[in-house]
Amino acid sequence: MKKFGIFIWLLTFTLVACQSSSSAEHKEITDEDIARTVEATHIVEIEVEGMTCEMGCGGDIRKALRNTGGVSKVEFDFDDERTRNIAKVYYDELTINPNELKRVIEELNKGQFTTGAFQTTNLPVSSTQPDSKGKENAGSGIQMSNSFFSISDVAGIVASWFL
Repeated sequence: MKKFGIFIWLLTFTLVACQSSSSAEHKEITDEDIARTVEATHIVEIEVEGMTCEMGCGGDIRKALRNTGGVSKVEFDFDDERTRNIAKVYYDELTINPNELKRVIEELNKGQFTTGAFQTTNLPVSSTQPDSKGKENAGSGIQMSNSFFSISDVAGIVASWFL
């Protein structure tokens, strides 16, 4: 039985030693993460000239706008036949404004895109506003966790039973 305990201990040691030296995990930020962290208060529809396709050009514009930290979603009304297409940008007015959004678009790809007229619309009040009792609704907070349960944790627990 003691040999079995030593085997488990060695297995645990090997698994722990094979893990990376840093306990912090690097998490890639996804579009869904950004959408959860930015609460849009307004929508701006911006005319964009110079787009050749919705996937490539639209993807570049979407990524740049989302990286500003004030945009939760970007949609396009794109048609190959038009010279000007519409970018519909959902943004937080406390973080960024439409003129800054236009500037971000115009600086992309060495000035490939130009922007024209824009129209801003307020979004309805969100569910994070206090309810009738003066308390915020449960869905208002954003919590992100990077904790995980690894094989080495299980091996350590099993080894502790035998030591």
